[in-house]
Amino acid sequence: MPSNELTPLLLRHVTKSPDLTSITHLTVSNRNIDRIGSALHRLTKNLTSLNVSFNRIRTIDSALPYSVFDLNLSNNRIETISTGSLPKVMGTLDLSNNQIKSLDFLENKFVVNLNLRNNPLSSDYRSRIIRSMPHIWSIDDTYITEEERTRVLKNSEVPDTTTTTTTTS
Repeated sequence: MPSNELTPLLLRHVTKSPDLTSITHLTVSNRNIDRIGSALHRLTKNLTSLNVSFNRIRTIDSALPYSVFDLNLSNNRIETISTGSLPKVMGTLDLSNNQIKSLDFLENKFVVNLNLRNNPLSSDYRSRIIRSMPHIWSIDDTYITEEERTRVLKNSEVPDTTTTTTTTS
């Protein structure tokens, strides 16, 4: 099956603009896109909002523009996101309804609103995110209260009580 990549040609067709550097908002939903190409990073330096929802993307392995603040990748087939492919700071990151199993890609990221609903993640993923992203405001459209944040952080400070017993003869 041929690849349906988000290419400069498709971008120009969607935006009706020969100058992609001036684009700030881009929606390319429902276009059977299966790959975001590296051209997006080079050609859309002022892009702040990107919606690539309802496509067939399985992997995010190309760096997205650092200027993107709101990113919607929901309702794809995403299984893996390479470290360094997402911007370091984002207001909203919607990855709901995908096949994401690991949160490694969130390391060293600052995200205010994160949606991971309907992914095959472990049941404690919300707590893990709160511990690793102390400035996050909401996960799955549910605000993190001060009580929840305190409880999660307090529980993470509990020392490991598992001990190994050795017997000496």
